[in-house]
Parts: sequence; structure tokens; C-alpha cells
Amino acid sequence: MSATTAGGEVVVRNAQGLHLRPATEFAKLAMATGCRVQVRTDAGDANGASVLELAMLGITQGVTLRITAEGPSAGDAVRRLIQLVESGFVV
Repeated sequence: MSATTAGGEVVVRNAQGLHLRPATEFAKLAMATGCRVQVRTDAGDANGASVLELAMLGITQGVTLRITAEGPSAGDAVRRLIQLVESGFVV
């Protein structure tokens, strides 16, 4: 089975941005998808499964995340990660 790639964008609505707790939730979900997840902002790129890399981007409210996933369930992974961000990181 060949890997597929999917992508999408979402704006961070969380008033505190992507601080440590939301970054941890995002990374946990990214790891659970079984896909290679990348997050891009105007500040740079991060491995979506790395809490440290996500936190180092300094993502604040209003920042657009461009999420890409590569793997057999890439579309589902991107959809689930976008839903997490839209929910304010409520799991």
C-alpha cells in the first residue's frame, strides 16, 4: 500500500495559543494517527509529533496552521487534527 498525502489549514482560536498543554494534545494525536505530520506557520515548520518543536514555533491565537500528513490515513489524520484545533484542544 502506498502512502498518501493530505493537507489542510486551520486558525488557532485558543486564547492562549498553542502553549504546552495544547501542544502535547496535538502531538499525542499526531503520533496516534500513524502518519508523518508536519505543521507550518509563518514562523517555520515543526514535526507535528514533537511537543518541543510545536512549542518553539510560538503559536498564538489567530495564527494559521498548515497541516500536512503522509501515510495511509493521511486525510483522516488531517481532519482529526483540524477538529482538535477548532475545539480549542478539548479532547
